[in-house]
Formats: sequence, structure tokens, C-alpha cells
Amino acid sequence: MMTHVFHTHTLPVFLACVLAACSPIASGEAATPPTATPSASAGSLASVSASWELDGGDVLVHVEATGFEVRFVQDDTTGATGHLHLFVDRPPVAAGGQIGFEEGIIHSVYGEIRVPELEPGSHTIWVVVADGTDAAFDPLVATRLDVTVE
Repeated sequence: MMTHVFHTHTLPVFLACVLAACSPIASGEAATPPTATPSASAGSLASVSASWELDGGDVLVHVEATGFEVRFVQDDTTGATGHLHLFVDRPPVAAGGQIGFEEGIIHSVYGEIRVPELEPGSHTIWVVVADGTDAAFDPLVATRLDVTVE
């Protein structure tokens, strides 16, 4: 099984819960450290990285972030807080783009996010950080996971 993680940001701080009761069939994680990009809104370094593991027919995505607090604060555009979005088998929005509630997009404030019942085969999952208006951080804070489900 081949996995690659392409990062656009660095300085990870562990926010994901460790799944103690899971026996993964396969997993993927960062192949190389991501690179940092400053968050224009807060003037600090914001970054996100991710890894994944299979849990039965579901994919568990473990997210690490730094440079902002992972939580949803309505209308906060300062860059001090942000929340997570998974784009499953669809391209992410551009920097500053609005993220809707649509099929293939999962909104979360948790460091471990379950993607249920992916069909066997190759899948692309983007983790994208957005502010309290559901606008993607600008510059974009995101990472890509290539996942294979057997």
C-alpha cells in the first residue's frame, strides 16, 4: 500500500487523541516535515499536518496544528482560532474561499476525525483550516493525504 502526505505547513503541535483501542490495517503519515507559512490575519505561523489509519471501513485522520487555537469562534477572523475541514475526494477551496456544508466536506474541531465507509481504492483527503466565517485561512493552511482503502 502506497501513501504520501504532501504538506504545505510545519511546526506541528500534537492536538490529536491517540486511539488506543484501534488495530489499524494500514496507516500513513508525514513523509517529510511540512514547511511554515505565516498566517496573514494573525501575523504568526499557522500550520497543519495529518496522518491516517484504517479502522474497519472507516479512515481516521489525525491532525496536528500550531500557530492558532483549534476551536470554532463565530465570526473570528483574527487567525487566533481556526477549525478543520476535510475535503474527501474533491479539491480544496482556494485561500480565503468560503467552505460550505456540502457532500464530501467534513467540518470539525477535533484532532481525530472519522471519514466513514470509503469505498476500496485510492482517495485524496485535504485538511484545510478556516476561520469563524468558514473562510479558508489566507495564505492557505492545508495538507493533503493520499489514502488507499483495501
